[in-house]
Amino acid sequence: MQVGFVDLGSGKYYLDATGAMKTGWILVDGNWYWAYSSGALASSWQTIGGARYYFDPQTFIMFKGRQKIDGRTYIFGDYGLANGWYKDGVDWYYCSNGIAATGWKLVNGAWYYLDPASDGKMSVGYLDLGNAAYYLKPNGAMTVGWTQVEDGWYFASRSGALISGWYKEGTSWYYLDPVSHLMKTGLFEVGGNDCFANQSGRLVVSSWVTVNDGVQRYANDNGYLCKDVIRENGTILKTAGADGWQVASGWVNVANLRFYAEPGTGAIHLGWLQIDGDWYWLDADSGVMKTGWVFTGGAWYYLNADGKMATGWKCLNGTWYYLESNGSMHVGWLKDSGKWYWLDGSGAMATGARTIDGVRRVFWSDGQCDKVGWQNPSQYPQVSSWTVRLPSYCTGYFTYVTPSRISVEATREDCVNAFIQRAYEYIGTQYIEPWSTAPGGAVDCSGFVLQCLYATGMDMGVYNPYNHRWDPSQTYNSMNWYRSNIFMPVSTNSIQRGDVIYYRGHIAIALGGGLMIDSWPHQGVGIHPIGARGNVIGAARPFI
Repeated sequence: MQVGFVDLGSGKYYLDATGAMKTGWILVDGNWYWAYSSGALASSWQTIGGARYYFDPQTFIMFKGRQKIDGRTYIFGDYGLANGWYKDGVDWYYCSNGIAATGWKLVNGAWYYLDPASDGKMSVGYLDLGNAAYYLKPNGAMTVGWTQVEDGWYFASRSGALISGWYKEGTSWYYLDPVSHLMKTGLFEVGGNDCFANQSGRLVVSSWVTVNDGVQRYANDNGYLCKDVIRENGTILKTAGADGWQVASGWVNVANLRFYAEPGTGAIHLGWLQIDGDWYWLDADSGVMKTGWVFTGGAWYYLNADGKMATGWKCLNGTWYYLESNGSMHVGWLKDSGKWYWLDGSGAMATGARTIDGVRRVFWSDGQCDKVGWQNPSQYPQVSSWTVRLPSYCTGYFTYVTPSRISVEATREDCVNAFIQRAYEYIGTQYIEPWSTAPGGAVDCSGFVLQCLYATGMDMGVYNPYNHRWDPSQTYNSMNWYRSNIFMPVSTNSIQRGDVIYYRGHIAIALGGGLMIDSWPHQGVGIHPIGARGNVIGAARPFI
């Protein structure tokens, strides 16, 4: 009885120990064979179970690993032609129907480089392809972004190409060596300029850098280290000279900064410094000469572009500020050349209308205030050192306004006096309803009082000479004012000098001592007892 391999002329067969002919897969001495249903061993290319295999035509052994067939190299796994990743020893390949891919290959979202020069072997580590360099992880995947390796750090763009030269991330700059592509740290040179990067690779800018024991150089805004000035032990400035480093003296420019070195010692000056009558502020920590706003000693100061401390008025970006003679920024009320100004908490000069300490104040565009000190409460008409201006629609003869005669610092008593003084100046002026003109012209009762109020700069709004003459609803402003309580109402038993007195359809000004002054039909302006116009129906106080 025959066993083992048998050549029967029509083919080669395999008989097991019992002499039975085997079919299908056969494992002998670690080699695989495949027999047809007839028992004949397969040779050459075969498709079995949907997979492609190759059996040696001479030995009938199934091929495994890297094999050359008809001049072409194939890779076989345990189940025929390899597909996907295949490991050959320590090397990896990526196959499709037994053919190893070469060049770049995208697999499951990651890029791999399969070296054509090594029949598709997967590359790892640093890879230079001439036009660009890449870094491939130990698993072969191409890196993107920062990658740390034994020798340092790489940065790869989205394409995977390693960056070289300057690279900016956020507000930080990094420098990657043009040859090795590794990120630079410490002291390095670029284009003839020294630069310094910290351990994270960030370029140091606008700061002192320690390059040797106790020796510092300044990195400018571009990160270039200053070549002609050094700082020793954090306090002493030295400048480059023909005989080496010399102790600095006076002003020293370092990049775009200025320092002051004490003559003889080179020590960096800190704090206030006076030179030729001008004051400078040298930062208390760094010694840098400051410009612009500086807060020190509980006050704000402004240093001009040359570093000199500003005093007096200063306009910055369209806003005015006032710096005292000692340079400190003024806040609050300011009297300058007889004029009053208000500077808010930021030091900005006020313009327009402002409520200050509960009182409404008005300021010209140049900052001058119309009235300081005493003022009526904001719900009542305000007095002003400025003459009332009528609306633009007021034209023609009935637009006269008595100029304000009170000062910006006028007291309540000053306003009452100006009010009554103007009233006396109208004595003898005729009565015509509804007029409100200058003394010698004509006024009715409310037109007369209106002109006297104008003498204190009191703006009565729509109640003006023009409307009084042409608007029928303002013919009897005495009753309009009475009904609207435009002035603070007071008891008729407590009438004071400067109050207004209301009668039925009439108004007068109280002079004190039981007298009043008014404009009355057929009599004009004159002084009379309070009871001369009949029953008093009310009283009010224009100046509170």
